[in-house]
Amino acid sequence: MGWKRGTHDGAPRVWRPFLHAHSGPPKPTVFISGVIARGDKDFPPAAAQVAHQKPHASIDKHPSPRTQHIQQPRK
Repeated sequence: MGWKRGTHDGAPRVWRPFLHAHSGPPKPTVFISGVIARGDKDFPPAAAQVAHQKPHASIDKHPSPRTQHIQQPRK
């Protein structure tokens, strides 16, 4: 949503970035169930990486053979 739609002015469509005005108050601190979230201090990246690792297969699977489709003329 950071881009506005292309404008057509008798020429090829021109894409211009949509600029946001960041003149609001600072974002509040995030609370998760009453505890302040500290980002990487709560869950270090190494711990998150271990959770996403999957065991590798010990035997490689071969792709199933493709069935031969014989093209024949229609009746």
